[in-house]
Amino acid sequence: MPSESFASRIKVARKHIEELDEGAEGGRISHKDRRLDLLDQLLREEQRENRLVEPYVFLSFAGNEGENLIQDVLPAIRRLRVPGGSGTFKVETGMAIRGRTNVLDHVTERIAPCCIFVGIMTKEHPLDGVKDDEGGTFAPGAWVLLEAGIARGLGLEIIFLVENGIHGSFWKNAFGHIRQAKFDRSNYKPGLDFVCELVLEHYRELRARSA
Repeated sequence: MPSESFASRIKVARKHIEELDEGAEGGRISHKDRRLDLLDQLLREEQRENRLVEPYVFLSFAGNEGENLIQDVLPAIRRLRVPGGSGTFKVETGMAIRGRTNVLDHVTERIAPCCIFVGIMTKEHPLDGVKDDEGGTFAPGAWVLLEAGIARGLGLEIIFLVENGIHGSFWKNAFGHIRQAKFDRSNYKPGLDFVCELVLEHYRELRARSA
């Protein structure tokens, strides 16, 4: 297993490379970006080896409302103390693609080192004349469901923060058994608080299974 000092050296080297003044030419990935990609790969391998020692949560969102909500969800999870540990949870997203053309490969690499996935489903697309049994008349952003499928395939624990009003057919058949928190756009804090509780609950279960 890579040592803690190894991970620290990787992070220091990455910081120095980020400060280099090299740009991409003709749309190609620069030498700087290639080196950053290599260091990111080494760091992800270290994270996979230590996914319960230094746990990462992958946050997924889509659309304008999801982007607004992530501003509060991300710091809330980062403040959570790791049960039985001395630090807090780290957070990963699928952003910062840096010239990569294969988005799915990029997202998969970001998700793989994490142990828990939190998907934020917000009302993004109105459904004309379609309503479910609970009055849901909106579709969520498709990207969250795609990333949830990748996370499930990689063995992550899944949690959803679901806005009231989303039509159940978009997620209940495939993910209805997944632990979830509901929220209203006017007051999302109770749902966010419950998501934080679920993150801690899932983590404790993962530690118990690995003991």
